[in-house]
Amino acid sequence: MRQSIVFAVSVCLVLTSEVANAAVTYMTKNECFQVTPISGSTSYASYQSDFSTLQASSSFTQKMRVSKLKLCGTFLDFDGLQMFISDGAQTIALGKFGRESSCEEVVVPRGTWITKAELGYNSVGLNFFRATTNQNVKIERGQFRSTDKRYTEFFTEDEPLIGLVGYETSVLKALGFYRYKCATAIDPNEVV
Repeated sequence: MRQSIVFAVSVCLVLTSEVANAAVTYMTKNECFQVTPISGSTSYASYQSDFSTLQASSSFTQKMRVSKLKLCGTFLDFDGLQMFISDGAQTIALGKFGRESSCEEVVVPRGTWITKAELGYNSVGLNFFRATTNQNVKIERGQFRSTDKRYTEFFTEDEPLIGLVGYETSVLKALGFYRYKCATAIDPNEVV
């Protein structure tokens, strides 16, 4: 396997052309953002990340969670993804990954959060995405193929999914996730 080195925010990640092997915590003012392994093919693809938006946004708060997913593609094909995060008072639109075709926006209700993200991928790119909430609601696009490799990442209310990182060409080639390690628990009785 061919290896390449990617530099981001003073941290060096060593990635293989298939899958990164370890999660890395980005060195920020508060060291709160951790990137999961990036699954898929990174060869000859452009790097894209939500990290700069997350770090630079003056609207970002520790209570933010994924509030909406914009999924693109069909029942058979996963073409793209965009996340929106919110604390109930403010919403931040994160980066668009992949192609925008046949898109649907799905709201993740306040008080719920993504507990699991699953990917299906091969050497061409990503074929399948599924997010599962703490209420066991499944939000998916595309279809897992028998020849695909599978990657699953778990999240908690205290360490939520907060953004994406990936590689793309004309297709979405690889995807990883940002976990926020300094989240403030959401009070279910709090009215925003």
